[in-house]
Parts: sequence; C-alpha cells; structure tokens
Amino acid sequence: MASAAEQLAANINFGAIAKATELKKRLWFTLAALVVYRLGTYIPIPGVDPAVLERIFAQHSGGVLGVFLGVVIPMVVSHFSDIETVLSWWSILLAFGISSAIGMIFGIYPARRAALMDPIEALRHE
Repeated sequence: MASAAEQLAANINFGAIAKATELKKRLWFTLAALVVYRLGTYIPIPGVDPAVLERIFAQHSGGVLGVFLGVVIPMVVSHFSDIETVLSWWSILLAFGISSAIGMIFGIYPARRAALMDPIEALRHE
C-alpha cells in the first residue's frame, strides 16, 4: 500500500502548472526581485556610503520615508508587471497614525516615568 505522500506525488499534473501563465509571471517576478535584492546587497554603489544609508533607513523606517516607499514600491510593481496593486488613502493614513501613536506611547511614557522619579532613588535602584 502506497503512502499518502506517494499517492499525492503520483497524481500531480505538472501540465496544469505549465498552463498557469499568471502563476508563472508571479514566480518569475519574485525570482527577479530576489536576484536584484541579493545582488544589491553585495554590489556597492559609487558615491553612496552604506553606513549612512543604513542609518537613514533605520531612523526613518516608520515615518514619512516608510509611507513614501510603501506607496511608491507598489506603483513600480504595478507599472513593470501585470500584478495590480490597490492603495487607498485611508489605509495610508491609518498606518501612519498607528505608527505615530506607537512611537509616542513608547517614547513619552518611559520619559515621563523617568522624569517623575527621584534621581537618587533611580540610581540606587538600578
């Protein structure tokens, strides 16, 4: 008696996968994006300091630059491929608002708590 995996492998029709043009386009796009990403991490760009670029992206990843890239990248994907991306303004504003709220909560709360503490007690505790 053949196992379930052997029966499944025997019944796979690769001809049906070959006919799925949309799937093939998406797979080729994903493969190309992976190759560009992998090459981009190893090939230095003249005149661009990678340490400065990394610091800029680390500082602004959740802010306006993140929103800009989140809008531009889907537009570029839609333009250069058959994949349609849909963005609405409310989703952009919601993402920016949630990001801002999290930044304020986790920035203001510890700073306020530290400001209200007695400095001598805070040094003695830690």
